Amino acid sequence: MSLLLETFLNLIRKPVTRVEKDFFLPANHNLESTPLVQAPIAKFARGIPAFIGNNYKDLKLNADKELKEIIGNPGKNSWVSCKECSICAEVCPTNAIRSDEINLQIDYGACLQCGLCVDECPSKNLVNSGFVDVYSDNRSELVVDYNKEKFEPSFHSENSSDSEYLEFKEKIGNKGFNFREVCAGSNTGVEWELGACYNNVFDMESIGVRAVASPKHADVLLIAGSMTDAMIKPSKLAWDTMPSPKLIVAIGTDAVQSASQNTEMYPHTPGYWIAGDPPRPDTIVRAFRTLMGRSHFKFRLAWHSYLQEKNKELSK
Repeated sequence: MSLLLETFLNLIRKPVTRVEKDFFLPANHNLESTPLVQAPIAKFARGIPAFIGNNYKDLKLNADKELKEIIGNPGKNSWVSCKECSICAEVCPTNAIRSDEINLQIDYGACLQCGLCVDECPSKNLVNSGFVDVYSDNRSELVVDYNKEKFEPSFHSENSSDSEYLEFKEKIGNKGFNFREVCAGSNTGVEWELGACYNNVFDMESIGVRAVASPKHADVLLIAGSMTDAMIKPSKLAWDTMPSPKLIVAIGTDAVQSASQNTEMYPHTPGYWIAGDPPRPDTIVRAFRTLMGRSHFKFRLAWHSYLQEKNKELSK
């Protein structure tokens, strides 16, 4: 009965694309003056792992002796139990985590959001965040370094300086764009989620984003999958057919990671990156809104804001 009720409510629910107040922004709006959009936390999703521990409660400790003197037994949620551990890096199926005694680096662009690192973490300093909005115009923006000693991330947000990307942004403004999707070795997860973007709940066409059959009519080439040998030539042919200015968007964790490591297999370096295995429909819609300039979202700033909120919770 509850499933039938939920189905009926979905039929009359307003599209998520109409919820945010900044849906209609003037063509000449100043994006920098637009408040940053905070990513909503997905209630029933694992999301990317957050590196948080007791030392995040402003316990600025860097020695076992000091730790024992102040809080007694270090316990399992402390730098002492984490600094020599690298289990999270060992179990990560995509090698998205790198760990040494002091630093922990997580490449959220390569993260499957599978939760294995959280499940296997013996100190429980890694937690599922429910944070699923992992996209940026700068690939390095999706890589975050943490200090194991203080449980603090290192952030430095940068905008893309690619001239072709900036020319593309100027062309589309906030009007919308057409895309042609290429399945370059994808497991079809991305394709299913793209299809869901056009149902009555997400209604992506209402923000001006349309799928087209021919790359001749496309502004954006969406590439999903790890780029198999058989798809190198078709991808290049599709890219060469598109009118300029144009943009490649790597969508899905496999495409993001593949395009980072095997750039020579792609017709052009992607100018926009959307991670997730696969990314959810609402994440895709918000990513495209940001690409068009209808939302002001920065991954690292939004992630930093989330960690600060977690810090407040732990400090209570």
